[in-house]
Amino acid sequence: MAPSPHSAAIDRAIERPSPRRGPQPLDFVTGRSPRASYFNLSQLFRNPHKIMSDLDRGIMKFKGADSPVAIALSATFILGGIVALIVWALQSAYSLN
Repeated sequence: MAPSPHSAAIDRAIERPSPRRGPQPLDFVTGRSPRASYFNLSQLFRNPHKIMSDLDRGIMKFKGADSPVAIALSATFILGGIVALIVWALQSAYSLN
């Protein structure tokens, strides 16, 4: 199979990255440049693991989303709902009073 005419340009872009040349060619599997993928893997083993919350990622833009009060309230509502469903299922199945 003959190499693609674009493969030489991609190889050159990977070998000599320059900030003035624009975006790097993307890896079709990850959607990221091959050099960025290598950099992320090498940094993963060099640096200690950093914990990143949703606020750090920018997913939740409001403050207090990670607060202990919000977590306790949401856990209480979720667990209470599960318990209520289990009790309802047992009452309807076994006619418990």
